[in-house]
Amino acid sequence: MVFQSVVSKTDSVVNRRKKIGSCLNRFYYYGLILGQTMNTFSDIVEEADKLTLEEQETFIEILQKRVSETKRNKLIKKALESSEEFGKGHKLTSSIDDIMKEIAS
Repeated sequence: MVFQSVVSKTDSVVNRRKKIGSCLNRFYYYGLILGQTMNTFSDIVEEADKLTLEEQETFIEILQKRVSETKRNKLIKKALESSEEFGKGHKLTSSIDDIMKEIAS
């Protein structure tokens, strides 16, 4: 019974991702047909309004994960750069407040 529940939830997630992928492909296709590209924020928001509620929720999840990944990659890049600089003997000192401000930005 538990296995069926997990399979059912997995199938639901897969179907949601297929739907959102289909919608995004449709947006891209229509843009090509019309000779346009969606390049403004308002265009994207307007197109997202055409999605079902479930598709909008999936779209939001995808965007949130991408934003988190981008922030994580920036933090990793800064940490590696700092480590390199420290290894070269370039020592920079900062207060904890400065470091926290840098992380938050």
